[in-house]
Amino acid sequence: MPNISRDACLFEGLDSPEREDARRVGALYDLIPQGLGEGHCESLVSYLRRLAFAHGVSVDDLVIKVLSSYSSVDFAIWRHFSTWSRRSSINIYTPQRTVPLRDALLQATGVQSLGLLSFATLEGVIDLSRMSSAIERYCPMCDDSVPFDQVSHPMLWDLKMVSCCPVHAVRLVPNTCGKDISEHRSRWCRIHLPGVCVKCGALAYRCNRQPQLPATSTEMWIARQSAALIAAISGGERFSANSLREGIVSMASVVGGGYPFRAASQCGINKARLHDWIHGVRPIGYSPLLALVAAAGVDLLDVMRGAFEPKEVIGFRYSSCPRRKQTQASDELRQKIQTALDDPDCPSVTAVSALLGCDRSTLKKLYPLECSQLVVKWQSKRSSDTRKRRAEAFSEMSAIAETLRSAGKEITVRNVWIQSGVLAGKGSRYEAALRVERDKGREDL
Repeated sequence: MPNISRDACLFEGLDSPEREDARRVGALYDLIPQGLGEGHCESLVSYLRRLAFAHGVSVDDLVIKVLSSYSSVDFAIWRHFSTWSRRSSINIYTPQRTVPLRDALLQATGVQSLGLLSFATLEGVIDLSRMSSAIERYCPMCDDSVPFDQVSHPMLWDLKMVSCCPVHAVRLVPNTCGKDISEHRSRWCRIHLPGVCVKCGALAYRCNRQPQLPATSTEMWIARQSAALIAAISGGERFSANSLREGIVSMASVVGGGYPFRAASQCGINKARLHDWIHGVRPIGYSPLLALVAAAGVDLLDVMRGAFEPKEVIGFRYSSCPRRKQTQASDELRQKIQTALDDPDCPSVTAVSALLGCDRSTLKKLYPLECSQLVVKWQSKRSSDTRKRRAEAFSEMSAIAETLRSAGKEITVRNVWIQSGVLAGKGSRYEAALRVERDKGREDL
């Protein structure tokens, strides 16, 4: 079979000039995003996954081979977009990634509402950094109650502050496969679609056996406030930074009893930061904004619009990042570093500095000799582990090659993969072992 690229399949039957015109006009299906104007509006990556599935191609091929022609950004440097661990940051907002992907999808599909599938419209209004969750989560009851062709991944689930589903009042579950590794599908056969386990292919993540826990009233309040904000954003509503700043001043005055800066201690907010937010020096973060909204007893959406009325005070308090531990005495630090040097696991300088509660640069300045010894020992251990893994790979490949020879088959990448499930293609750690076994077979002939 000839090697036809995925890109060629999408534009099959078009000549070169027609193909270029199709790319400029928008050659991809104009799928309509799901949940526009609702709290469960789907995210940008969720739309991308559904679009790739509609065209019958992988997410990587759609991004690298098709969307790259609509953008000046080289999407190939993102590497394995379908399994990329930072997709939640795209769904919320990352200017270097959200904007290029959004613009490329908009030109390729012609769907103008794609600009509403992230928090990009709130840039400059609130601080959008550190808002995305580090792990992918989902609501098990939502996926069970929706038909398979309507399943999507809401951007609400990617907000770090949101920990439950506002519809079913259960906590979100981390997206981890509960089946044994022997039941996982090959990477070549995996489907990257919302509501489908990437590793084993289970629908509605039924392989995940984690218990469904009820949400608390505070968690439900945060989820509902966030869902209302997402519904307004995805509905096309725009917000002003000046209106929000006026709302912050009014809320702080209400909480502080007429003295705005007294609200800092009651909400757990730094007083200097509150000063910056009130005077417009920097945009307010999402977590402290929710703390002010809860203490004032108002709705977040009303504050964003610039007009609100006190209703009910919620017991939510902002908790900042914990401060670093106090630096210990010099002799105590040196003794702990010496203990790390005697550790057979050979920890790195970064691991030791995190254990001691001080910066890596500070540790290297105070104890350059001990840190250099740690580096040498860690690199030696790493080299030894690498040699051990290579030896195991050669041994495993020898056994696979012997099995193929006894069956009268050639030692090719395809035969090795079919026989053992080991991908020995270009760039893999088995590539050198496969080459050695091929040369050995030629010498035997």
